[in-house]
Amino acid sequence: MSLRLRLNLAIALLSLAFIGVMAALQVEATRRSVREEIDASHRIATQLLVQVDRAYAQGDEQVLLQFLGRLGRVRSNELSLVGDDGRVRYQSPPSPYRVGQQAPAWFDALVSPPLQPREVRIQNATLRIVPIASRAVLDGWDDVRLLLGAGAGFMLLTLAVVAWLVARATAPFERIEKALVELEGGAWGTRVPPVRGREASRIRDAINRVAETLPERMAARAAELAAREQLEASRAFGEQLQSRIEQERAMLARELHDEFGQSVTAIRSLAGAIGRRAGDDATIGDAAALIDDAARRSYAGMQRLIANLRPMALDTLGLGAALEDLVARWQAQPDVPRLALRVEAPLDGLSPAVSLAAFRIVQEALGNAIRHAQASAVTIALLREGQGLRVRIDDDGAGLPSAPPAAGSGNLRGGFGLHSMRERAEVLGGRLAVGAAPGGRGTRIEAWLPDGGSGRHPAGTRHAQQQEEAT
Repeated sequence: MSLRLRLNLAIALLSLAFIGVMAALQVEATRRSVREEIDASHRIATQLLVQVDRAYAQGDEQVLLQFLGRLGRVRSNELSLVGDDGRVRYQSPPSPYRVGQQAPAWFDALVSPPLQPREVRIQNATLRIVPIASRAVLDGWDDVRLLLGAGAGFMLLTLAVVAWLVARATAPFERIEKALVELEGGAWGTRVPPVRGREASRIRDAINRVAETLPERMAARAAELAAREQLEASRAFGEQLQSRIEQERAMLARELHDEFGQSVTAIRSLAGAIGRRAGDDATIGDAAALIDDAARRSYAGMQRLIANLRPMALDTLGLGAALEDLVARWQAQPDVPRLALRVEAPLDGLSPAVSLAAFRIVQEALGNAIRHAQASAVTIALLREGQGLRVRIDDDGAGLPSAPPAAGSGNLRGGFGLHSMRERAEVLGGRLAVGAAPGGRGTRIEAWLPDGGSGRHPAGTRHAQQQEEAT
């Protein structure tokens, strides 16, 4: 239902209610007026005829009939003289006032008071005085009809004026609605023309201001969506790239273990056999020993390379054990700074993707700190925060350089290592920050890796599945 129709209906209902109240008041006034008039007329007629009875009590009946004939009709009363024999000797003439007209029966019943006739004994007859309210009721009915007619005319006039005023007042809102429909349809150049009324003008100004900025907002929104899609595509590409790299590393680790490892083992076996057959020939025995030592060192180097390519402990024992193994292998080498690993909460329940990303970030950051930072101590801390994992690596080395290194240098301060760590974090929907360590000396690398339902990027799940398949 439109606003205009609702306003018109409200005005019409209020007008009808007002007319109904006025009609009820008029009916009540008519009821009181009729009662007062009938009562007064009846008392006057009764008192008059009682006096007549006293005057003509001893007189001739014909004289009384002549008097009644000259008296005629008393207003709102009907007179009749009935003898003791039951014969009507006199009947007052009917009222000449508006002969043939009557008020509706329901209105007569509504306003007529209870009427009680009076009887007066005169010699050998009874004079009956019957109150009649029909003429007074008819006058009241005329008043009510006049009031209803005037009220209906006034209501129609009021409704017409109100309908015109409402149509005039709501016309600006129709133009505003039309402009909004056009804007909704994509006509960004639509503007609401000047309108009458303070409220409508304010709405019009607000809509025009929004319409002026809407194209820019839509363009910014489209650019934001495009950037988000590009970011998602970049993350998906990074996920696929990381997955492919891990697959290649796993394949190389298997190849080294299966092919190169067996070859080195065969070389050591052959060297041992040659040494046993050399007998007293020291030259052959020394050569066999050198071959065996070289093969042993190659095998140890291969094991370290396999561990770097594919952390076997990560798949079998979990992230904490894999990091402990990584720290132990680094600490066993000469000229390595003091390393400390601190795990502040159980790491059970982490997804394979998060565990692998955390291990690779620590592996890369630790290698860069040992090779390039000239640090004397490196601390690695892992903290569970909500549904994610925070990884923090602090060193007390030279800190961040004032100028970036050459591209592809492998130095953490701007090379491929930092880029790789940041990609690993962002693929999971996390972030990586590099800055000065607490106290102003050294470097802090901190990564936040969401897991589970806490903002985890779907790439992490697919990445973990591909890693499990590769393993």
